[in-house]
Amino acid sequence: MVRPEKRRRRMMAATIPDDLLIQKSVGRCRCVCRSWRAGIASAAFVRRHLELSRASPPSVLAIPRKTDRFDERATSSEISFHRLPLPPPGQAQGILHWELLLEKAWPEGITCLILPAHCDGLVAIATVTDRVFVCNPATREFLALPLGSHNAELDHTEDLVPQ
Repeated sequence: MVRPEKRRRRMMAATIPDDLLIQKSVGRCRCVCRSWRAGIASAAFVRRHLELSRASPPSVLAIPRKTDRFDERATSSEISFHRLPLPPPGQAQGILHWELLLEKAWPEGITCLILPAHCDGLVAIATVTDRVFVCNPATREFLALPLGSHNAELDHTEDLVPQ
């Protein structure tokens, strides 16, 4: 008889989408045992991985914001992330339909003027109020990083003010 804990783990593993299998995970799986290493190194695995990555259409992550050109510190209590699928190369661009990936309420407010950056599937969002948020669209997690301490030695804003 299978224990409830093992059954729950098996069900959770079955629900993980294939596209979340990243290089680091593959690297860890290679260390499990020789048969796993051989399976991952096989030409069939590599070919299937390439087929799946080519089958999914390219897309862009969009974070729409309404900015106030007179107040760069204007805030909104919500932020949303959308996937905008791109047409395949060589195909005419028709009407684009975006897909809502994540919508979060942030009662303290997030400035409308943001500077997003991405790395390894995570999206960092810097604001003009020195807040930094991190979003993982795949897991739908969104959090604010703790505020850093001010370093006077690195503050060169006075050099930018004309005298």
